[in-house]
Amino acid sequence: MAEVDCRPQVQACAIRVARLEPDGVPSPGANNLYVSDALVTMTVTPVYTDGDEIEDKNACGDVAVNYKGPDSFKRLDVTIQLASHDPELEELLSGGDVLDPAPVPKGFAAPAIGTYTDNGVSIELWAKRIDDGDLDANYPYAHWAYPKVKNLRIGDHTHANASNLPQFSGQALENANWFDGPLNDWPGVTSDRVYQWVPTSTLPTAQCGYQTLAAS
Repeated sequence: MAEVDCRPQVQACAIRVARLEPDGVPSPGANNLYVSDALVTMTVTPVYTDGDEIEDKNACGDVAVNYKGPDSFKRLDVTIQLASHDPELEELLSGGDVLDPAPVPKGFAAPAIGTYTDNGVSIELWAKRIDDGDLDANYPYAHWAYPKVKNLRIGDHTHANASNLPQFSGQALENANWFDGPLNDWPGVTSDRVYQWVPTSTLPTAQCGYQTLAAS
């Protein structure tokens, strides 16, 4: 059983983004869910506050007091890079606006300059679980859940003789009210940490455009 539990994980085949209510519950609505296969990278960096360090010397110059307090885990810093510009996904990730100059395809406008506050989104992704060079026969994917990512902002992008890859960055936090996720498919285990993952046999279907997030 230990070998089955310890499969290597590679790549990321789908990302699902859901809008949140102020209390962290996934928010029902026609424009509140998105499933994409355009993820290039999602970089997650733990952020800690160093514990206080106390040191005192005696009159002879020897260390008389030496103490290092424990470090505190604060959050994750998250950076997301996409392979393509997708107006509706960019809106979910940054708070900008979808432009709809019908009959031509939709475009995107950056958030207005100034202070922007949001309720955050939840971000899920699906990685491959590998067994001897192939997908695990029973649970081929790992379902990762980041139940609240806030303060997302647009990142650098370069107009050049190269791909223009949109980028977004923010902070991942704990969310006690994410429960079983936006589509009720997170199993009955912990979902309130800054991240968690479980093996799964399913992979969501990516599509271009918003999906409706139904009320639980």
